[in-house]
Amino acid sequence: MPRDPEGGSPWQVPVAVQLGRGTPFASNAGQQAGAPTPHTPVGRDLARAPEQALGIALGPGFGRNSARNLLVAQAPILMVMLLWLLLGAVVVGGKLNMALVLAPTLVFANGMTPLARRLVLFWQPRRGLHELALLPGLPPQPVPALARALAKQVLVHALPALALVLAVAVASGASAEYCALLAWASLGSLSLAWGWTLVALHSHAGRWSVLVLSILLLLGEPVMLVANEVAGPIRWLPPLCAAALVAGLVLQALGIRRLRALPHPWLGN
Repeated sequence: MPRDPEGGSPWQVPVAVQLGRGTPFASNAGQQAGAPTPHTPVGRDLARAPEQALGIALGPGFGRNSARNLLVAQAPILMVMLLWLLLGAVVVGGKLNMALVLAPTLVFANGMTPLARRLVLFWQPRRGLHELALLPGLPPQPVPALARALAKQVLVHALPALALVLAVAVASGASAEYCALLAWASLGSLSLAWGWTLVALHSHAGRWSVLVLSILLLLGEPVMLVANEVAGPIRWLPPLCAAALVAGLVLQALGIRRLRALPHPWLGN
């Protein structure tokens, strides 16, 4: 039980406690009385949708991908992009504006939401991690279901954000080379962080390494794009991003294999 069971965001309250409050199928965005806020909208028949039940049990960042949930997830990025367009370009080195510098950071941060939720659960198991292994109605094969849930939510969070920042880049007059590099960098960094998260979740040092890797990627992407625009096209950057994408896919396969060897994929070490 949390120290403050009456308050706190869904990230800080165990799912079992959230479901025990108020009306479990409430959908009002301002109502924090139950788990089914826009973070995890609930369908009508969970008994026939075990993977959706798994998403709701995992908490914020998972659940059914309704149109409303997608809009809520992308609203912060959309507001930031519109603000930058209204304020005009903030020139960096005479070639690149601030919106284009920070665009990959927004995509990466949005795509990391479900991965961050997994890290929170493993760092603080009292949020409900161990109880997930005991809940009825979950998928009979938890490892593939968990891998699909992570893959789906990372893509659902990241791809619309990438489309938004690419649209702003085009509206800002960015070059085709910049747009291609932005797409490669965003997908490569997310794939690498995603794969490393699957590999390192069950180790305390590994979870810290995920945090360090995420910070390095958040800082490295804008620096890479600025260097590419200011110093001229850097030919080895697109292959580097492609290599990160492939490395992430390999790490994901290794992480799934390791999860299969464990007694249960979301039990802590």
